[in-house]
Amino acid sequence: MRMRRRVLFTLLAGAAAAFAIASSASPREIRSAAPPSGLTTYGRAVWNLDALLHDTFGRRQVYLNVRRSYPRTPANFSTQSLSLAQSRIVLYTFSDARHSAFTLARPVQPPRPDIGASGWDALLTMRGAYISCGGGKWLYEHGGEALANWWVGCRRSL
Repeated sequence: MRMRRRVLFTLLAGAAAAFAIASSASPREIRSAAPPSGLTTYGRAVWNLDALLHDTFGRRQVYLNVRRSYPRTPANFSTQSLSLAQSRIVLYTFSDARHSAFTLARPVQPPRPDIGASGWDALLTMRGAYISCGGGKWLYEHGGEALANWWVGCRRSL
């Protein structure tokens, strides 16, 4: 009988310890699991991109690299800097974002950029894979006319 009590006590103590550890997640960790409420469509895109970068690269320094053929070829996120002319350092807007709704994909028919006379929407990749927003949409960055700041968003390929 004493042996059963000891085993039962050990199991209960272990379960209580596991519950205490699991429930001790800081509010910061809990917040990072989902985008903050009230974000605009652009804000959700930035949050999910930051989360995907954290999910993929952890705490390493990340660069957005472009090739000479950019914007016809995608800009690619990686931990490697190509050169000062080809690489931009990534600065996070949401430093604790995790668990992105975006995924990496290598579609049979790759999405295409949209290049116009006064601007473009160029695709973004990570480790060479396209960034899928879901629902048949891909992550693009906009350049050229209009906004002075960097803009990213999800849209269908042409």
